[in-house]
Amino acid sequence: MKVSTIVEAIVINGILLWVLQWVEGEQAARASYAAQEGLTFTTYRSLFTYATVLSGRNLQLISPYTLDWVQILGVSLVLIDLYYVYGAIRRIRESAKSPAS
Repeated sequence: MKVSTIVEAIVINGILLWVLQWVEGEQAARASYAAQEGLTFTTYRSLFTYATVLSGRNLQLISPYTLDWVQILGVSLVLIDLYYVYGAIRRIRESAKSPAS
């Protein structure tokens, strides 16, 4: 596997992990704000979607289901890494088939 390919994979993973951390931090900030207001923050997750519920003080606010970026980014990380592993295996097999000069 070429060094440039490894660096490319590491950079892409780093960017996706940074975005994943940012999304998680944003969700944690929402939960923290709800706690400061005396509300209970609950998240219901489904396949690539989630909904949040704020409850307390005789009210319950339910958000519509929205895209779950945590799951999307996680699947993206796995698929991108599989792509790079497949490419590396393919190159190793091709180099093993070709006769040494």
